[in-house]
Amino acid sequence: MLKMIETTTPFSIKGRVLAVGLIAALVSGCGMIADRDRIVVAEMGGESITRGDLMEVIREKPPEERPVIRTRDDLAEALRTHIDDEIKRRLGQRFQREGVISVPRERAEQVFAQTNPELMLDLPNPEEWGMDDAMLAAMRDEREFGIDRVHDRLLGEEAVLYRIRQALQHGNIAISEEEYEEEFRRREGQFVHPETLTVQGMFFPQTRPGVQATAAEARQQLDQGEDFEEVAERYEEEGAAQVISRARLRRDPRDPATHRYQAFWHSASGSEEGEIIGPVMVPSPQVGQQQLPDSFFVAEILERTPEEPKTLEEAREELQGPILYRKMMEQLREEFGVTIHEDQLPDPALLDPEQQTAPLPGRDSEQGLPMPSPESQQPQAPPMAPAEPGAPPMPGGPPQQPGAGGGPGMPQQQPGGMIPGAQ
Repeated sequence: MLKMIETTTPFSIKGRVLAVGLIAALVSGCGMIADRDRIVVAEMGGESITRGDLMEVIREKPPEERPVIRTRDDLAEALRTHIDDEIKRRLGQRFQREGVISVPRERAEQVFAQTNPELMLDLPNPEEWGMDDAMLAAMRDEREFGIDRVHDRLLGEEAVLYRIRQALQHGNIAISEEEYEEEFRRREGQFVHPETLTVQGMFFPQTRPGVQATAAEARQQLDQGEDFEEVAERYEEEGAAQVISRARLRRDPRDPATHRYQAFWHSASGSEEGEIIGPVMVPSPQVGQQQLPDSFFVAEILERTPEEPKTLEEAREELQGPILYRKMMEQLREEFGVTIHEDQLPDPALLDPEQQTAPLPGRDSEQGLPMPSPESQQPQAPPMAPAEPGAPPMPGGPPQQPGAGGGPGMPQQQPGGMIPGAQ
C-alpha cells in the first residue's frame, strides 16, 4: 500500500506520511477489534473484570447454573451475580481462617448429593456398568470438585449471615416501614396461608404383590358407601395397609416435601370434606416413626382450609430475611469497592450461542443455595442461620439442614401418624 501511494502521488514525502498514518489507523482499528475482550466492565477492590473474564465465567458454569443471556440486562445480572459470588467466597474463606464460622464438609456433601445423586453411587461391580478405573477416578474427581464448590458457597452464605448478625447486634442495620411495604408490594401474592387438609388414610406398600389392585379395591368399597374406619381396620388386620387416623397436611411451596409429593396434591387440592382421594402413589411416606416404601395412598378428606393471602403484618417475619440479606450485600459491594460499567457490556446478539443455553432452576445473586421451588418466581434470601451465644436471634428461624427434621429429605411428624408435607 505504501509503494502504491508513493508512485501515484506527485508529493512522495506527503504520500509517505499519509501511508504511514493510514496503516497506523488500520492497525489500531484491528487492535480495537481484537482487544474487545479486554474492555473493563467492572472493578472490585482495584481488580478489573473484563468482558473476556465475564464470558469465561459464563462458559465454565455447570449447565444447571448457566444463565440465559438474551439481553444486555441479562448480561448485567450475570455480572452482578459473579461479583456477589466472589465477594461471598472471599468473605467465607476469611471468616473460616479467623475461626468465626465453620461449615462441616458433610453438610456440603448432603447438599451436593441432592442434585447429583448419580455421582454418589458406590458401584460394587463397576465393570458390569462398563466402567474402568480411569472412569471411576474421573467420577470421584468430579464428585470431590463439586462438593468443594458447594462447600465454598455454603461458607459464603454463612459469612453473609454472620455479618448480618453482627450488624443487628451493633445496630448497624435496620429495616424501615417503607422497605417492608415496598418488599411486600414487590412480592405481591407470594405470602399466603397455605391450603391445609386434615385426612385419614391408608398406605398400601408397593412391595406387596397385587398392591395396586388392592388399593383400587379399597377405593371401590369406599365409593360404595362403606365406612372408612371399618375398611381401613380390615386392611390393616390383613397386613395389607398402614393406617393413619388423622393427619394435617399443608401445601406450602417452600416445603420441599410439597413438591416431591405433587401427585398427591394434584388430586387432593381443592377437595371437599368427605371426598375420597386415591389411590395415589406417594414416595417413601412416613407413618409415626416408621418409614414405608413407596405406597399407594387412599384418603378421606376430613377438613379443608383454603389458601388465603397474608397481610403485611402476618408476612413481616418472612420479609425480614430477604430485606436484610439484600441490604448487607449492598454494604459488602461498597466495602469491596465494586463499580460496574453496564454501558461497556457487549451486545448479547454477538455472543457465542453456547452462552445462551437455558439453565435448569438455579439461583441468583441474593438467593444462595437453592432448594427446588417451581412455584416461586421471585428470588429468596436463604433462611437465617442460628446466632452464636450472646448474639440476637435472626429473623426467619434456623436453616433447614438436609436430613434434619422438617428439612429436605426428612418429613415432619405428628402424633397419630403423618405423611411427608404434613404439619
